[in-house]
Amino acid sequence: MLPQVVIAAVNGFALGGGCELALACDLRIASADAFFALPELNVGMIPGAGGLQRLPCLIGRGRAKELTLTGRRIGASEALSLGLVEKVTESNNLMEETWQMANTIARKAPLALSYAKKYINLGLEIPLPSALCYELDGIKTILMSEDYR
Repeated sequence: MLPQVVIAAVNGFALGGGCELALACDLRIASADAFFALPELNVGMIPGAGGLQRLPCLIGRGRAKELTLTGRRIGASEALSLGLVEKVTESNNLMEETWQMANTIARKAPLALSYAKKYINLGLEIPLPSALCYELDGIKTILMSEDYR
């Protein structure tokens, strides 16, 4: 995984691999015209780029199963309500909104940013007590860094 924050700007159709690419990003902003689906089961295949693992983390197991097993296509507003995207904007504002979020994030200390991302992701994979220990180690490292000073 990249230590940098990756933001997807989704305009139009994000189906199959396009949806999985968006799922692999840290944040997703969609135009109001965007559509998402994992339709691979419609042709006798399963999503093969991490979608089966990432989608449940974002929207929950049951909702992920429903979307994957039916191949149902959802619009941007439903994607927002499910937690698949963080923001929906009009198509003509998509890149401006994406750059604005990117610039807000880019003004943060790089080390703290990468550790925050790392420990959010790690916390979804390991038991809470272990995740808290890693987080504390990260705080100690950051306190000694040039970024913090």
